[in-house]
Amino acid sequence: MSADKPLQLSPHLAEYVRLLLDLHRLFIQGKEDTQEADDLRDEMEVPASYLSREEVTFAQGVSGDLYQLQDDEICGRFDAPDQIQEWEARLRDASGQDDWLAVLELERTRPSSRPARDVLLSRALAYEKLGFPDIASAFAEYARRAACGSIPAVQDQPHSLVHTRASGGFGAG
Repeated sequence: MSADKPLQLSPHLAEYVRLLLDLHRLFIQGKEDTQEADDLRDEMEVPASYLSREEVTFAQGVSGDLYQLQDDEICGRFDAPDQIQEWEARLRDASGQDDWLAVLELERTRPSSRPARDVLLSRALAYEKLGFPDIASAFAEYARRAACGSIPAVQDQPHSLVHTRASGGFGAG
């Protein structure tokens, strides 16, 4: 899936991603082992059964990206200056060509020095452009809270969004 083969937003993928976001909201609240979470997982099975391979790959990436909102993301990192320059050029090219899937892929293996807020905003823009406004809003809200100090240290504070729920932040409802 790239600029020459864009992601098609099927109703099943849209539903699956919506439920995935709901499930991650429960994780953030520390409710990953509840009946509510189990019910969501069961509900996710129906749209999941209709997803193409490309959609499954995309959904797996979304899930991995959402762990950044829990400060529990696992991603590839590198520090070599030549790798950083190449990565930056690829990111500029991908965003310049509106290849938002490539932008998301690049953010999953990035320089160690890349500020978390930049990653959050990059993901927010990419998900918005791909037609996932709820996912985009989650990343944008987290970036906003990090910038104004509501989230003390984006990379060093485990499960910091749990504390923002009461103030109407991500996951409030």
